[in-house]
Parts: sequence; structure tokens; C-alpha cells
Amino acid sequence: MSDLNKLTNWLHRQKDSSTSFVLEVALQKVIAHYGRMLNFSIDSHRKTAQVEVLLKGEKEPITVIVQEYELSTDNSGTYLVIKKATASREWLSVLLDDFICGRRFPVPEKYAALTKLVV
Repeated sequence: MSDLNKLTNWLHRQKDSSTSFVLEVALQKVIAHYGRMLNFSIDSHRKTAQVEVLLKGEKEPITVIVQEYELSTDNSGTYLVIKKATASREWLSVLLDDFICGRRFPVPEKYAALTKLVV
């Protein structure tokens, strides 16, 4: 691997680490009503993400792996499409497939600027 590739990979990891932190703070506010986030990571190059949460009343954490996502912006706003995702609970994987995957979700305006970090 060339020095340029090593530097590029290092910069990419640093960007994802910083982005993960910012998104984790934002997502924690959303998830707080249901439980607490234990871990969040994103790989913007591969368009993947992983979140681990401990839901209220649960003894074991749940892991959701976003295997492919897409962010897009048009005149009406910024949107997130989760194309493929699985979870550590079978029922949740089915729910993700039925209600989340393939749907276009608007990104709130106050978070739209963050999407430039993960594209």
C-alpha cells in the first residue's frame, strides 16, 4: 500500500470517527425515550453503520447493522434511504425489512448539514 493510500485511509477513518461521535450525540437524544445507545459507528466509504442499544426493560443490548444506506438531497430537502439492514433480534430484522428498508425518510433540517460528512 502506498503512502498516499495509507494517508487517505487514515483520513477516512478520522472523518468517520468524528462523524460517528456527532451522529451518536444526535441519535442519543432520539433514542433516550426508549433506552440508551451503547455504541454507534459508521463507514461512509462502504455506506454502512452499526448501532447497539439497551432498550428500557431489556437485559441484553440489541444491535442493528445497516448494510447499505443512501443519502440524497433535492429541492425539497435531504433524505435517507436504508436499503438493507439486519438486527440481532429476528423480529426486529423483519420489522426493519417491512417498514424501514427502501423507504425515503426526510432528514430534519437541523441535521441536514451533517449529511455532507457521511456522503
